[in-house]
Amino acid sequence: MRDGKQLKCFKKAVFIGLFIAFGVSFSLLGKTNLRVVTEHLPPFQVSNENGEASGIVLDQIKFILNNISPQTEIEVMPWTNAYQIALNRPNTVIFSLIRTPERESKFIWISKLINVKTILIALNSSTAEYTTQLSNLKNLKVGVKANDAVGQELIKNGFSFDKNLIEIIDTSSSIKMLLKKRFDLVPANRFMLDYYCSINDCHTTSFKEVYVFDELDQDFYLAVSLGTEPSIIKQLREELSTLKLPIEAKAGH
Repeated sequence: MRDGKQLKCFKKAVFIGLFIAFGVSFSLLGKTNLRVVTEHLPPFQVSNENGEASGIVLDQIKFILNNISPQTEIEVMPWTNAYQIALNRPNTVIFSLIRTPERESKFIWISKLINVKTILIALNSSTAEYTTQLSNLKNLKVGVKANDAVGQELIKNGFSFDKNLIEIIDTSSSIKMLLKKRFDLVPANRFMLDYYCSINDCHTTSFKEVYVFDELDQDFYLAVSLGTEPSIIKQLREELSTLKLPIEAKAGH
């Protein structure tokens, strides 16, 4: 009888201990004021006119956030804003981020999300020809996002915003501006280009590949800012490990 009562008390103590432990865990997570930032980058993450976001990458992030911090919303904003927030604010998740040597120590890298091949494209009517040397393209205007990996690579190779780079807001608008001949080249990938032309009045055969960024890591990552709570990092890694990542996006010719 005494043994049964002791066992009952023991089970009750364990239950209370676990309840307190999990309660503290979720309480701490709630107090971290987690932010998740990204950009409108079809078809990986897409924000419509109503502010609703979806996409082949974003839907995966939504799924894991629902398990970690269901009250946290994914904020879709211009890339420059998202990048600066993640660069300077602890407890910030950012995606889809290309991993480069320059960025390596600026973020905590959680998981690869998708494989892409980044290229520079031009209109078929353009005089620009395919090349393996970026120096051959310095006489052309290139539309790029500030703080973008492609922009950083071009600057490293002698391009600059006061000469041959033109700042753009997002990738979708860059295709539209290229079609209007506002500049000569834009970064893209074949997966994104296929998607853009499927919902707009254009065809992928209207564009041609001018340069392939073999020197850039072709993996998009989910990363977190420096100073992020270890519990968030741990949970993100555990949740992402259950998904089939990275997603294979066949791009390029």
